[in-house]
Amino acid sequence: MKFLPLSLAEPGASPTALVASRNWPESAHRWDRGSVLAINAALACVRPLLLRGDPGTGKTQLARAAAAELGRPLLSRVVNARMEPEDLLYRFDAVARLSEAQLRAHGDGNGAKGGMDPKGFLMPDVFWWALDPESARKQYDAAKARCGEVPDGYAEAMDPKRDYKEPAGPGEPLAVVLVDEIDKADSDVPNSLLEVLSCDGFQLPFGGGYVAGKAERRPLVLITTNEDRELPPAFLRRCLVHQMDLPVEETELRAALESRVRAHADLRGIAAEVMAGALNLLIEDRQQALKRDLRPPGLAELLDLLRVVTRSHAGAPAAQVQALAANRAFTFLKHRPNA
Repeated sequence: MKFLPLSLAEPGASPTALVASRNWPESAHRWDRGSVLAINAALACVRPLLLRGDPGTGKTQLARAAAAELGRPLLSRVVNARMEPEDLLYRFDAVARLSEAQLRAHGDGNGAKGGMDPKGFLMPDVFWWALDPESARKQYDAAKARCGEVPDGYAEAMDPKRDYKEPAGPGEPLAVVLVDEIDKADSDVPNSLLEVLSCDGFQLPFGGGYVAGKAERRPLVLITTNEDRELPPAFLRRCLVHQMDLPVEETELRAALESRVRAHADLRGIAAEVMAGALNLLIEDRQQALKRDLRPPGLAELLDLLRVVTRSHAGAPAAQVQALAANRAFTFLKHRPNA
């Protein structure tokens, strides 16, 4: 079984380079010991890992870094409030089936490309691809032959002609699955994953059979939450949980934030006085937000502020320091003054 080495989190260790992919820009991830141990624990006991923490603490980036270090494809889905319970498993293309029915009703010969069996209009989603890419590929190719080109990032990620490869040994994950911001959905969505997370498989509708994973190549499942909604107890029991909150103690907070900022290539050379000034403002605003029981600014807001001042005053640290206070209002203060 392949585990992440603890050397990733040692002082002076190089960050994990993250190439631009889909909607994510090029970046770099600085590991901490807790995150390495949490990923390894999830691999060892084959449990999903729930990542909790404020926005901007690097939960999504941790999934990208884990996939990069393990050499596995990353299959991701961002949850939204309109998501149905089965949407992480498969999607039923009702529009395509209706179009097919209309073509047949008018005697169009294109109807000969496929029947009206509803099983033929199922499109594999993230967990189908992660558990059984062979049957997912077969289903995807059939839909593509019927409808023409079908956009699907998972098909590309699991394409053996690209960088995807079978696990080298038992226990190595087939893929890394990221379910992002699961707290945005109704409780039916996390509850719909109970069978998948417990049995590594799920039943397809319309008599379509059972999608089953293989014990020796189970995916590593990472799930993020911003705590916008309480998650069901049954779902939580099936997860390991990694808290990714920023440190509370000021010295530790400064060190953690500066380390993560300097992991980004465009901010590695930032002047010490600019970094110190931005951290002073951030800590001040975090303290004020916490006193008012509001969500405090974090790493994401700090990166925004530093990029604003370094790009608008390139090569002029003194001007960058002067610009911090003026731009702090746009980047740190997300609530009304009287909120």
